[in-house]
Amino acid sequence: MKKAYRIISFLLVLCLVAGLFTGCGDATYNRAQYEMLSTECVDSGVMAENSKFILEWDNEYKCVLAKSKQSGKVWSTTPHKLYLEGEANATISSPIEINVIDPTSKSIDFGRAYISCVTTGNMSAEKIDNGIRVTYYFDEFGISVPICYIIREDSVAITFDTTKVTEGDSYKLLNVAIAPFLCSSENNVEGNYVFVPSGTGALMNAISNEGDRIAYSSEVYGVDASRLYEEQPIENEKVKMPVFGAKDGDSAIMGIVEQGAEMAVINAATRDKKAGYANVYPNIYTRGYDIYAQAYGHNTKVSWRNSEIMSDQNVVIGYYFLEGEKANYAGMAERYREYLIEKNILKKSSQKENAYAVSVLGNIMNKKLAFGFPYKDLESLTTFSETEKIISGLASSTGLYPTVQMKGFGKTGIDVGEVAGGYKFASLAGSLKDYKKIEELAKNNNFLLSVDFDLVNFNNSGSGATTANDVAKSPSKFKVKQRYPDIALRWYSDNFQHYYLVSRSKLSGLVDKLIDKAAKLGVTGISTSSLGQVAYSDYSDAKYATRLQTETDVAEYLTRIKNAGYKVVTDDANVYAAAVSDSVLNLKVDPYNVDGIDQYIPFYQMVFKGYVPLYSEPINLTANYKVSLLNALASGTGLGYTVMENYDITYVTTPHTNIYNSLYSDIKDDIIADVSAYKSYYAAIEGASIVNYRVLDTGVTETVFDNGVVAYTNASDTAKDSPVGQLSAYGFKFSK
Repeated sequence: MKKAYRIISFLLVLCLVAGLFTGCGDATYNRAQYEMLSTECVDSGVMAENSKFILEWDNEYKCVLAKSKQSGKVWSTTPHKLYLEGEANATISSPIEINVIDPTSKSIDFGRAYISCVTTGNMSAEKIDNGIRVTYYFDEFGISVPICYIIREDSVAITFDTTKVTEGDSYKLLNVAIAPFLCSSENNVEGNYVFVPSGTGALMNAISNEGDRIAYSSEVYGVDASRLYEEQPIENEKVKMPVFGAKDGDSAIMGIVEQGAEMAVINAATRDKKAGYANVYPNIYTRGYDIYAQAYGHNTKVSWRNSEIMSDQNVVIGYYFLEGEKANYAGMAERYREYLIEKNILKKSSQKENAYAVSVLGNIMNKKLAFGFPYKDLESLTTFSETEKIISGLASSTGLYPTVQMKGFGKTGIDVGEVAGGYKFASLAGSLKDYKKIEELAKNNNFLLSVDFDLVNFNNSGSGATTANDVAKSPSKFKVKQRYPDIALRWYSDNFQHYYLVSRSKLSGLVDKLIDKAAKLGVTGISTSSLGQVAYSDYSDAKYATRLQTETDVAEYLTRIKNAGYKVVTDDANVYAAAVSDSVLNLKVDPYNVDGIDQYIPFYQMVFKGYVPLYSEPINLTANYKVSLLNALASGTGLGYTVMENYDITYVTTPHTNIYNSLYSDIKDDIIADVSAYKSYYAAIEGASIVNYRVLDTGVTETVFDNGVVAYTNASDTAKDSPVGQLSAYGFKFSK
């Protein structure tokens, strides 16, 4: 009997252990095994039609065509002009492209539908409600991919349901490039370009030259911070909006990744003489991956380690046709804003726009020595009392109180420590009584005051999260160490203590804790800089693979904070966070030079200006102060500054770039001069939206607001002509 009892007990333990190892968030996927079920295709003809669009299928060329009834313009998976001429090749005639991971070599293989499916007949097409479903069979990889093309009342949608993908026993699907040439623009036609959401927005002209084709690729919402790299790259221009477009002659098309944007990479190419078109499209990653570098003698082999989890998501890309005066990037911005409003994503902030914002730095961890032994201790950059004096001093000199953000006032200052800085103020900053004087100043003078809490990054256990159990995992299920950038090398460094990303499943509880703790501190405005701008996966739970639910989760968290009675402030926020913010600070206006980008445009501001108050990155920290100032003015973005009261030369050994040129005594006069010079302009455009932005022939920018104000900037070192007279070097004028 005892022996039987021991056997039963042993089996129960085995079951428990098995449960522990299988209950780590990995879902059980009952996907169908790869099989070429059908190669029958519906006959050519109209698949769907409404009052605005006609959707057609050409069974000979295996091409989907969408026609606008208003203009007669046809957009198709093969550029329409080439389709009419009967031209076809692997590049322009592939409705999808895929990348797969070779299970043996752990390298990437590439497949084009034109070669693998169209020319071989390895595909099926069937009529469905309002459209057509096409299944592409990549038989050499044992993978099938179904794509649906659907007419909607105001647009045409392409949907990709990852749950319907089938795989064999070897190759694993990594990503699918959707309709690479649907959104394209013919080369060498005046005014043709593709729009990519790089930074605040950018244009790539549709031209060909003697140089090589230039490709652009950037992950929506920035590089996935939980991905493991041997060397972690720095992305120069983050994509904050899942939107793209093309202007082709008198028409334009805009794509929005409406579902599954977290999985998307925006790809584009220009200067391609062979294709004859510039193009832009989304590439959807169905799996996460890590990249390892392995040494083989004098060579290095790159190894891709994919997650076994394929994300369950019905990806939806909506395509919107723009005609006449709206067939340009200004029309795209207007339509995208309308889309956000229609979907109840964007609402007007009740917060008044201001001419400028100031981020005040509180404390910093600095290296010290005791009897020859190194240690770190907290030092004050700005106390509560000094913060109050800075705010009052600026207001007295400019006649305007700034929007104020207080950063690094927690237990470890501007350094990563416990989650949310321990949900408390460091005693070094002063007493709660001192802090409440700043709150009283804000209340009496009606300016927005917020305190920043980092809910995402941490390296010490406590405050509701432990480094043992509450760290987000990479696709290979490792804790990913986050590293500070090396200022000199512009690369990530191991010279400073690493930190982690908090597990996605913990965030909701940490938000609730923040709501409670902030009330006890007397805080009325909460800044969540990291939560609004860092999008990351967490493979400790399958539902967070490929960053899924980031948009809905973060929007819900910020709304929850707002509904608790706090003002919500974000930094350089992704669209889902910006749309529910009371103000967005530290918005990057000083772009890097990126190959293929011909012109940066304030698309982000054209979407949000007049709905959410926007403030620029600290212009006192940018490489070219004058140009950054003019970029802020041209885009209607309030001026941003970072300040601190105290500085020590030993701070150069810290990894923080935001302490350089931030000493208040050094930049005070510049802030006062800027705000005094331009406050009348910001008063004139308060609450106004941008209806047009362009670069004139002279190089001067012209920004038109919906209240009739027109602004002109000259960001060059020579005088330029403008419609309001000559602009001096680095000059600015506006008219009402």
